[in-house]
Amino acid sequence: MGQQDSSYVTISGTVYDTHGNSVSDAIIVNERTYLGIFVELDGSFSYNAPRKDTIRIGSFGRKASFYCYADSLDKDSFNVTVTLPLMSYYVGQATVIAERDLMQIQKDIENLGYDKKDYMLSGIDPLSSPITFLYQQFSKREQSKRKVVELENDDRRKALLKELFKKYVAYEIIDLSEEEFDGFIEYINISDYLLQNTSQYDFIVFVKARFSTFSRLIKEDDFDYHKD
Repeated sequence: MGQQDSSYVTISGTVYDTHGNSVSDAIIVNERTYLGIFVELDGSFSYNAPRKDTIRIGSFGRKASFYCYADSLDKDSFNVTVTLPLMSYYVGQATVIAERDLMQIQKDIENLGYDKKDYMLSGIDPLSSPITFLYQQFSKREQSKRKVVELENDDRRKALLKELFKKYVAYEIIDLSEEEFDGFIEYINISDYLLQNTSQYDFIVFVKARFSTFSRLIKEDDFDYHKD
């Protein structure tokens, strides 16, 4: 094995709140390149970066921590325990509803989808019961019932994507207004399978790549995200 490049360091560890609970929606960002990754669902992470760069570890609504190992030439890897306290603001008397973290959103993503068989009579043999089988396949009433379930699942998917995109905007991963979310969701056309079988990091890379193309199309007026 070759010797590790001493101009780079690997920073790993776990992010916690002040009560010792892991922070699942924290993000690790290089302050120079603005590239970063989300931590895992248990708050753990491992991030490789140029030694001279400053790394910010933060979470929406929490005070960030900063790390730079430019003067630590004797080591190439560092393990840290990161504690992110909540930011405090005085805004007078108000009712605040906290945003859900990524773990809560991910649990809902895992429950996306539906099985058409759940909305059809089970055990139908098209040979022995052709009338019942054909009714299930072609009845407008039965088709409408299945379509409603499909549309409800689509609405849940869109709502979860909007929650994710709000966080991505807050972390400056993408730059969209909330009015543009529907158009972007339509453009990238993400399936339940992709959402459920892609890691957070890979999904962010996918979204960033599609956002770059989407932004260019919007500027060139080649994509009408208000279309029916």
